[in-house]
Amino acid sequence: MPPQSTVTIVGVLIGLAAGIGAATLWGLSATLQARAFRQFPTSPWTAVVGAALRSPAVLTVALLDCGGMVLDYIAIQKLPLYLSQACIACSVIVTAVTASTLLHERPPRTQWYALGVLAFGLAILGLSAGEPGHASIDWSLVIGGYVGVAAIGLLGLAARRLSGVASAVTLGLLAGGAYGTVPVAARAIESPYLTWFNLAEAGTMGAAGLLAFAFQSTAMTRAQVNTSAAPLTVAETVVPAVVGVLLFDDGIRSGWTSAVVIGLILSIAGAAAVPLLADSDPAETVEA
Repeated sequence: MPPQSTVTIVGVLIGLAAGIGAATLWGLSATLQARAFRQFPTSPWTAVVGAALRSPAVLTVALLDCGGMVLDYIAIQKLPLYLSQACIACSVIVTAVTASTLLHERPPRTQWYALGVLAFGLAILGLSAGEPGHASIDWSLVIGGYVGVAAIGLLGLAARRLSGVASAVTLGLLAGGAYGTVPVAARAIESPYLTWFNLAEAGTMGAAGLLAFAFQSTAMTRAQVNTSAAPLTVAETVVPAVVGVLLFDDGIRSGWTSAVVIGLILSIAGAAAVPLLADSDPAETVEA
């Protein structure tokens, strides 16, 4: 095997391990986050923030999230964005398993089938991966990122007025869109130096991450964890995948373009089916 091929395979394996590790941490974090925020007051927002700042559980969630970010950054640098984010999509499977144990939200058999379809789609994407792209990026990406975060924030404020499953799914999608902005900004940072461009992208990552965390926390109090986690996963997978191929020139294995499309469709369909097959009321399954 040529040395370059060996280097490529090793890089992919490191990226896959980091991506799955991040998914594991974030999947567990989502369940702990749901359990913590369901015990907090729902309004006013100052009371919610105060309770979160005093909660050891929220500190644990923050540490898990930070660990996931480090591993995700490694995956982003080693893999095309569509594959690194597909690995992150595995977090919904971890969430389903941990929610079943910690929150007593046991997914029905049909929901497990949907999770299986998601996993199969991710496996196809893993086999289809090519080299991560390194196209040069300018300030238009930074401006687009801030505009996108602002739009998500405004839509999220409107979605908070909804209730039940509709609110959980909408907020989950918006949180996923915000989370999906983070790896795009991280991928654009190609040097460790404190340039204005890197600082601006770091600001995008921080604003998007905080916004996503807030919307995800609210969504998980309005329906079962998987109901909001699955659409979140769809959004945070699709947004970076499209940007990666179109803007960063992420590569696809020769002759496997159709497989990538099939893998994405299966992954998205499986994740999208989860909330349709879940119970809608978290109060029926969550212990105080």
